[in-house]
Formats: sequence, structure tokens, C-alpha cells
Amino acid sequence: ILTAVLGAPLGARAIRIVPTHTLKLLFATVVVFVAYRILRSKEPETGRPVRIEIATIAGLGLGLIVGFASGLLGVGGGFIMLPTLMHLGFPTKEAVATSSAVVGFSTLSGFLSHLPTAEFDPISATVLTVSVVVGSGLGGVWASKVAKPLTLRLMAGTLLAVIAVRLLMEALAHIF
Repeated sequence: ILTAVLGAPLGARAIRIVPTHTLKLLFATVVVFVAYRILRSKEPETGRPVRIEIATIAGLGLGLIVGFASGLLGVGGGFIMLPTLMHLGFPTKEAVATSSAVVGFSTLSGFLSHLPTAEFDPISATVLTVSVVVGSGLGGVWASKVAKPLTLRLMAGTLLAVIAVRLLMEALAHIF
């Protein structure tokens, strides 16, 4: 979480020098790859221990990337965190919960990094914040108590694929 919080201000500064259509194109490319990885992944073998050294090093680097993406793109970075944790051997539900915790902190840090220069509608921000808190609470309960790991992977991968297609269309429309 610490490196995610530290990476967000770096991303917020970088947004001033990278053109929007370039960001969309890069982001869409990464999201396509991540969606593919999630859709092709399988549930890790139960009882297979995750090596703490690998998880720690990956977590530090991944946190920095997620924080940077949060500050740069205004996204929490869960699209990067989730498949990486699953690739490291974390069970899907544990990876979803861990990713959600990190995304919350990196998003807050990204928001605070943009606050000095941001222009936003406080009413819309409040409505969206309340909706996210309620929705994430309900989604968290459903994901942890009801959903099957395969369902979570299919939902995440499909949603990312749809987002990637839209971003690619927007980026390419600006270029051509």
C-alpha cells in the first residue's frame, strides 16, 4: 500500500506531459493484455504456498505501478494488481480482496495529488463516492461469500475487454 500511495503523485505529475490520446492508447493496450490474462487464468492449486520474498518484492514494485497508474489515469490500478496476484499463486478471492484494499488507498492518494489543480463538481463527487462505498461493500460481501472464483475471473476479464475496446476506439478516433 505504501508504494501505491507514493506512486500516485508521480502519475499526477506525469499527466501534464503525456497527450490524452497517447495515454488512452497505452492504457487500452495494457488492459487488453490484462483481460486476456484474467480470462485465460485458472484457480491456483490449493495449499500451494506463495513465497513471501517473491510476494514482497512483487508487491512493492506492483504498488508503485498501481499508484502511478492511479495518479496518471484516474484509475485504481486493480486491473494490474488482480492478475499479478493471481499469477503469483494467490487464490482468486484473496487476490480480489487484496487488490481492492490497495486500490482504495492508491485512489485516495491519486485524488489528493490532483486536488490542488482539480476542477470537479462536489455534488457529483459526493454522489459517486457514496455509490462506490455502498457498491463496493455489497460487491465485497457477494464476492467473498457467494461468487465462485471462475465467475469473478469472467466478470473482471469481460469488463476489462469492454473497457479496452472503448478506449481503443476513442484513442484511434483522435489519431485518424
